[in-house]
Formats: sequence, C-alpha cells, structure tokens
Amino acid sequence: MSETGTATLGMIGRLFREFAVALSVAIVISLVISLTTTPMMCAVFFKPEKAQRHGFFYRASERGFNWMLSGYEASLSCALRHYRVMLTLTLATVALNVYLFVIVPKGFFPQQDTGRLIGSIQAAQDTSYQAMRQKLREVVGIIMSDPAVETVTGFSGGGAGGTTTNTGRMFVGLKPLHERKLSADQVISRLRGKLANVPGAPTYLQATQDVQIGGRRSNAVTAIGGCQQRPTRPRPAVHGGVRPQHGIAVKYLAPAY
Repeated sequence: MSETGTATLGMIGRLFREFAVALSVAIVISLVISLTTTPMMCAVFFKPEKAQRHGFFYRASERGFNWMLSGYEASLSCALRHYRVMLTLTLATVALNVYLFVIVPKGFFPQQDTGRLIGSIQAAQDTSYQAMRQKLREVVGIIMSDPAVETVTGFSGGGAGGTTTNTGRMFVGLKPLHERKLSADQVISRLRGKLANVPGAPTYLQATQDVQIGGRRSNAVTAIGGCQQRPTRPRPAVHGGVRPQHGIAVKYLAPAY
C-alpha cells in the first residue's frame, strides 16, 4: 500500500493514479478472500484421497505434472553435475545486466532523438519588432551554420496572450543520425555556447519528444514586497534564499516613496 501510494506523487503519479488505486484495492480483496473464502472452499471441495475417485481430466493433468517434475529433476541433476559451467553462466548474466543498466537510458521516459528541435527567444520587454527580427536572423544564422542542422524555421511575435514583439520561436530539423553522428542533446550543447554570444537574446533549445511531460519555460515573475522606513538592501536571509539560476533573472527593486 505504501509503495503504490508513493507512486501517485508528482507528474508521473497522474499517469499511474488509477493503476495504483486498482492495485491497492486488488491486494485488499485478495487478502480478504485468502483469509475467509479460500479456507471454506478447501473444506468443501477437498476430500480425502482414499474416499474420492478421480476423473479423466484429473488423471491426465496429474500425468502432465509428473512429466514436468521428472524433467525438472533431470535438468537440476545436469546443472549440479556441471556446476562450473552454471557458475560461469551466472556470472556472465550478472555482468550483462550491469552493462545493460549502464547503457540503457534512465528515467521514466528516456530522452528521445526524433531529429527535431524546438527553440524560443525571450528578449527584453522593451525590444521593438525590428530589433527582434534582427536578433532572430542572427540566431537562425548561427543554428543553420551547424553541420548537423538541415533546416531552420523561425518567426517572431505572437503569443497566447496577444501579440508579443519580444519573443521568437524556431523549429529546427536535424540531418539523419548516420550523417550528423551526434545526438540531439549533443547538438544542443554545441549550439548553446555559440548562442550565448548573441546579446539581449537568450535562446532556449530542447529536443522534441513524442511524450512531453515535466516543466515548461515560463515568463512568470515573483515579486517580494514590504513596508520599510527607509530603503535598505535585502536581508541576508532573502538574498541567500533567492539565487540566479539558469534561465531565471533575479532583480532587487528598491521601494518607491
């Protein structure tokens, strides 16, 4: 019960919530049946061996079971006679499992390489449409110059809340994997250093996934306000708790009087 309850936490839990509930209910029902109904059914249907005559199906299934049991005994005897070979196979199986554990992608949904990237540019709020178009052309030129990139489509403006002139979006098509020799994440890492040299145009790239879960880039702003007698620097506790992170800008605003 505790394991299934733990599995229902977070984004992954939203996908397996129904499965966890069904599994928990099935375990409880199985527990009740095994402690009540099963013993009573055994007392009713099971008869002493001497007082009961078996039918054709029972005798056929019993012969099949005895045949499987004799086969298992023969295979077990063979394994015990060749214990060195069996020990070698066991160690080889353990080594193979360790190797597969290292090379297999980790995570709930392993990172895919679909050959497509999506990108976004978030410039300052006061960036004009003409300046944004120039920054977009510069970013598209840098991406297109990469040998692993085949096509780039970019556009600026537009958004869910209306027209935003300080944003840009891109759709990048990569060459086939046997030509570029690099994964999509490696291509993004190579482009990240070049795109960082474009002033005033932070660019974010990510590989397109068939199943997209997790965080998204956001323009959310967190404001911390309060009343003070005179402007002071932020307290050390607040300053220490709010640190600039990748893609997050932290600004301290003095109160207006």
